[in-house]
Amino acid sequence: VINIGLGLILVGSMVLVFSLTSGSNNIELVMNGDRVSVSSSFYKTSFDLSDIEEMSLVDDLKDTSVIRTNGVSIGDIDIGHYLGKKEGKLMLYINSSKRPLLKIKLKDRFVYISSDDDLDVKKIYDNISSKK
Repeated sequence: VINIGLGLILVGSMVLVFSLTSGSNNIELVMNGDRVSVSSSFYKTSFDLSDIEEMSLVDDLKDTSVIRTNGVSIGDIDIGHYLGKKEGKLMLYINSSKRPLLKIKLKDRFVYISSDDDLDVKKIYDNISSKK
């Protein structure tokens, strides 16, 4: 019984790691009226355009030291909840080394989004800027 339990834990852990490192880390950004939703893997955040205090394109994170509180960090992939010494609460949606990053400052957190094959943050920046 103990061996079966350990085997199930091992197989479950392997499935979880495989799902996090496979192609499921694509970033999806949806704008529905004045509502913006960003999701990737198991992590999702949403906010209204009126909640945006500041938005810019940056080359990298302002914080050089961040702590992952609940997320995935493998190579160029940083997705989930993080804590920065300078900026505080961060939601990172970085799944590639492509730059610039879209930096969105909200009242209670910062959101960083990277471009990938399906998502161009420069176009998103222009689109949101035109609606604000």
